Amino acid sequence: MTEVAVAGEAAVGLSHGTPVGPSRRGAGRRFLGSGGLAPWGAVLTFLPLLGRDRGLSPTVIGIVLGAQALVNTAARLPAGWFIDRTPFRLRYIVVGLAAAALGTAAVPHVVGATALTLLAAGLGAVVAVSFVAIGVALAEASTPATRGLVMGGYTTSIYVGYALGSMPLGPVIAHWGYPAAFGVAAAIGLIGTLTTAALWAPHRAPSRVGVAAATPAAPPVSGARG
Repeated sequence: MTEVAVAGEAAVGLSHGTPVGPSRRGAGRRFLGSGGLAPWGAVLTFLPLLGRDRGLSPTVIGIVLGAQALVNTAARLPAGWFIDRTPFRLRYIVVGLAAAALGTAAVPHVVGATALTLLAAGLGAVVAVSFVAIGVALAEASTPATRGLVMGGYTTSIYVGYALGSMPLGPVIAHWGYPAAFGVAAAIGLIGTLTTAALWAPHRAPSRVGVAAATPAAPPVSGARG
């Protein structure tokens, strides 16, 4: 998703001590990363239709989506507390979105309202962690002069990802069914997430531990002169 790309820019800015700002390269990376949110667009758009076609009542479909929303909400404060105490924001984003993509691929294969509700809740949890990590990275790396542009790009990226997971998959469902469509959405999500993460991997600064290990020890201080 583009959020991975935006947060990747933030992570790079933090590692090099520079704030996030506009750039053509950054815009291209955001575009490449837009696919990371495609699974979420597929879930929000087509999960209700899948439930209806399987004979689930509107009440049950509402419970499934409501469980996702409640867990998504409840997970954000604990996720923020944990992320504040650990480094590597991009790692949380990439792992969370990759897990969401794999969970999306499983949606059409889950049988029963209870199992579908549990899967939706799990998706809500991993997406919550990713979104919190993205927000933290952007808040740390942006400046007052660039914050509006960065957040505007971030929110634009969200809906680009939703569109990638919604518009192309209707014809896929019509011709090949729900498993193929949710699988395509998951593949787009994994490609977007992993591609964007790979774009930033070579630019990461050495870790503090690595720097400390590579720095030669200072010579001992000589005693006082007599």
